[in-house]
Amino acid sequence: MLLATSLILHKVFTFDGSTTYRRNVAFDLLATLIPISVYHCVKDEIILHVLAFRGMIVVVGTKTRKLVRLRIKERDQKRRVGGLEKFGVRKCSTSLISHYYDTLS
Repeated sequence: MLLATSLILHKVFTFDGSTTYRRNVAFDLLATLIPISVYHCVKDEIILHVLAFRGMIVVVGTKTRKLVRLRIKERDQKRRVGGLEKFGVRKCSTSLISHYYDTLS
């Protein structure tokens, strides 16, 4: 989950960015995610994993909303993409909540 989400996070952060900027963001993501993944595996701990994943999803959603507002000009297309965005937020929220409660039991 963290790897797939980090790829999307990299894409939304480096949208229209230079090669140097993309490389720096990739390094920062790796420098953050490798210790989280190692800790998660070594300590068999799930809370940090869930919090990191949730934080990444929130950032992806926020950046995506910003890109939609800035890049899409037509009202009808903006409405359609907004509907997809709301669906994704609802689906992700319910999945994260159910996953969190499953880990507690």
